[in-house]
Amino acid sequence: MAVTTSAKRGEARGAASSPSHIKREVIGVVLIALALLTLLSLLSFVPGEVKAGAAATPPSKNLIGSVGALFASTLFWSIGGASYLFPILLGLMGARCFTQSDLSIRLRNAGASLAALLFLSGLFHLEIMAVPTVSSGLIYRGMAGGFFGQVLAESLRAYFASTGAHILIIAGLLVSLLFTAPISLSEIARRLPSLGNWMFDRARTLIPDRPVEEAVPESPRKAKQKSATAIRAVIEKALPEAAAEP
Repeated sequence: MAVTTSAKRGEARGAASSPSHIKREVIGVVLIALALLTLLSLLSFVPGEVKAGAAATPPSKNLIGSVGALFASTLFWSIGGASYLFPILLGLMGARCFTQSDLSIRLRNAGASLAALLFLSGLFHLEIMAVPTVSSGLIYRGMAGGFFGQVLAESLRAYFASTGAHILIIAGLLVSLLFTAPISLSEIARRLPSLGNWMFDRARTLIPDRPVEEAVPESPRKAKQKSATAIRAVIEKALPEAAAEP
């Protein structure tokens, strides 16, 4: 009887875990698809396509259409250049849905990802004058970190000055990335020398070797001229010496 009860419990546990596994994988696929759509919409963004109140608009140049243009414009206005990190974080969260079973870990990653976006937008506001784009150059001049980056950076600058704002924003960004991505600062520091050596070796292999200049053999005519000149110099030197002898 005890064996039958434990077997039934194991079957129930397996039946319950199977739908949960499928649900996580579905969420992962959706997140990865959203990451690709967001990345393409950001890379092909052209400012001025989204105009409110326009009766007829020409076909959008954005790869994701008018929806992608609107979404990219909203992201650039909100967090500026940190928008390029958004699809990367979405892809990481989607990949983690295939490996992690604890929902609380994914929620923590999502919160850390939002914090990383906010801190990166604040850093962009402090360091960059405009948002760089692939097809349109620099846009949103004076708002490289978007609206939220401007609010965060200017608030910290008002209380901690520019140096303190930089320190707090960089520290917050590093902490957020440590919770978001499976990285370790000590591991990175340990691998930096080997990475530098590998890059140096790769650079040396790409540089072509300088060809060795071979000695060109002298022609027989030039060799005869040199030997005749040498013999003449010896004779001219010997004649004065013979004339000087009594």
